[in-house]
Amino acid sequence: MASTTDWRGTTVSFGYDANSNLVGETFPAASGEVDSFTYNNVDVMLTAQHNKASTALAAFTYTRDEANRVKTQSTTVISEPAQTFGYTDNAELNRAGATATPTAFAYDAAGQLTARGNASTQTYDAAGQLCWATTTNVSSPSCTAPPTGAAKFTFDASGNRTKRTESSGTSTSYAYDDNGYLKTYTPSSGGATTYKTDADGRRVSKTAGGVTTKWAWDTTAGLDALLYDGSTSYVYGPGGRVVTVVPDAGTSRYLHQDQLGSTRLVTAQNGSTLATYTYDAYGSVTAKTGTATTPIGYAGQYTDAESGLIYMRARMYDPVTGQFMSRDPLAGLSGQPYGYANGDPANSIDPSGQFFWLIPMAMEAMALATEATVLMAEAAETAAVMAEAAEGAAMAAEAGEAAAAAAESEACLGEIVNSDIDFALQQMTRGGRATSREIDDFASRSGLTRSQSANGPIKYTDENGVTRVTIKQGSSRAPGSGDPHVELRNSSGQRVDSYGNPVTRRSPGNHQTIQWNH
Repeated sequence: MASTTDWRGTTVSFGYDANSNLVGETFPAASGEVDSFTYNNVDVMLTAQHNKASTALAAFTYTRDEANRVKTQSTTVISEPAQTFGYTDNAELNRAGATATPTAFAYDAAGQLTARGNASTQTYDAAGQLCWATTTNVSSPSCTAPPTGAAKFTFDASGNRTKRTESSGTSTSYAYDDNGYLKTYTPSSGGATTYKTDADGRRVSKTAGGVTTKWAWDTTAGLDALLYDGSTSYVYGPGGRVVTVVPDAGTSRYLHQDQLGSTRLVTAQNGSTLATYTYDAYGSVTAKTGTATTPIGYAGQYTDAESGLIYMRARMYDPVTGQFMSRDPLAGLSGQPYGYANGDPANSIDPSGQFFWLIPMAMEAMALATEATVLMAEAAETAAVMAEAAEGAAMAAEAGEAAAAAAESEACLGEIVNSDIDFALQQMTRGGRATSREIDDFASRSGLTRSQSANGPIKYTDENGVTRVTIKQGSSRAPGSGDPHVELRNSSGQRVDSYGNPVTRRSPGNHQTIQWNH
């Protein structure tokens, strides 16, 4: 993608390095804005600089640990102290925040978030459903003994959160449609907001305060992209990130992101700063400046102003508890029925609400998917979709057909994420919670060829004869191989660990521990 142009004629252009990493975004000359990015030798972001001419509007600098996870973050212009990050042996985020006073995070044996520093405790039942949460430290939490002041949670038989009841007795309610998508949000003050969602999880309308707005989507992308929410149009750049927002009334605004894709800076057409945002590790807004607002916030996803919940397509996400509102439809693969980003929100996102992505891989997949969005904008006259809210859904369908024709020579973008075996298996095997049967089933569905000799390991080979997956029960006769584990190779035949780093046969990272259940 060399550039993108909205229906008002505003063009943002992009530059790349030899590895196809985005290194520059140039906004219209009237703004004077240029964003620049740098990466390490494995294409993980090190800096994000947002400038107006030679003046910095915001800048983020990251250091990385040996697994290329963010270790520190320093921020300039935006008022945010230097940040530090740490991780458990299971690759969960256990420390994040100001270097002088970071917040400690704790998890139970199932990988569920149980504590944030000394100011928050939450606990779960056997199904992984949140029982209660409190803003105090509880040393031995139990579902059956909520402390004074705790908020309690209720779920329906399908595993959807239906109510949050405060210690005062007031409650917030949630109702779901037959497909399990949020249908109604009712705060304790009354005044319900209702949503209509199609069978594929795309919201088609929202009614709040008696006003109904219709939404339009690009459905040709690998990850469905919101084009219009009834009052504002969204224009995408590489990596599926919104670069321009175009309100029906008013002038265009530009969004600028950090390494997670979270909106940190909103600027005007003349390059002036309209708003800045700061978030905690799990996505709650902790600070904001300016009067301008945008729903495109944490991890680049859409936040509903009414509820504060973040719309991540298949499910709604609650950043206050760090939990999804509904059970993961792919919980067998993720091992996390309600948890977000496998306990590592500093390095992973989950824009689909179904499967977390490590940031570099997410950006690559979403960048390819975004090509379809841009083709739609150019070939199908997206302006028409944006201008006619009442006909939004029908016009989006017409635009999608035009985009499909324009993109006929492109890759099958809808298969990008599913076909990235390297990426998916690396995510599954992090933390040692994946089972042998889950990996076996996933590899089988991914088009690899299965083989197994008598009492030997299970192997999966690709069409080029490369053994991509080897599942072993473990043997005491092989030094260092006594426990069940899986060995991974990329499409080039290189052994890799669960972060995609090259390893050798004797490297500790060559053996990814799993749970044997064959």
